[in-house]
Amino acid sequence: MWEISTDPLALRRRDLNNRDLMADHTGSTGGRWMGSDPPGAVLVERSFDVPVARDQAWSALADVESWPHWAPHISRARVTPPGSVQAHSSGTFRFRPIGRSRFTMTDFDPPRSWTWTGRVLGVTIDYEHRFDEVEPDRTRLVWTVRERRGRPRVRGRLFAAVYSRLIDRAWPGFVASVAP
Repeated sequence: MWEISTDPLALRRRDLNNRDLMADHTGSTGGRWMGSDPPGAVLVERSFDVPVARDQAWSALADVESWPHWAPHISRARVTPPGSVQAHSSGTFRFRPIGRSRFTMTDFDPPRSWTWTGRVLGVTIDYEHRFDEVEPDRTRLVWTVRERRGRPRVRGRLFAAVYSRLIDRAWPGFVASVAP
């Protein structure tokens, strides 16, 4: 379950072996995944609060081309079409130190969530960005990164180890960029 903190910079972790993911997506189907593909294994999950309304948090994070300003592991970000992410967005990130990755939007539900899919180190990754309203002027951002193919393999675990550190360094910069 989620921990609730008054500390806006508190990061929450979910263990790679946590099986709550299936419960999150099955509803009343008796534990069976009802989508076209089973959910992938959670590699990294982080949750933190930002002191702004959900729409403002969405607008700030949807400006993907500004991410290099607060995420030091991203040297460049490009989105097509230019501007805030949309239902049909795609783009490219240039990462330090591992090169580049393309992404394509696969789920878009403003201002609640979006998911895009990309490949890194030969692993197909789904990146879910969720925006939960805690209070009218406070939003909980939840970033869940899943390996598309079920159980994490060696490359997926390697990616998770590196990416979790990068994300932990980047989020405080995002919080500072939106704080009033």
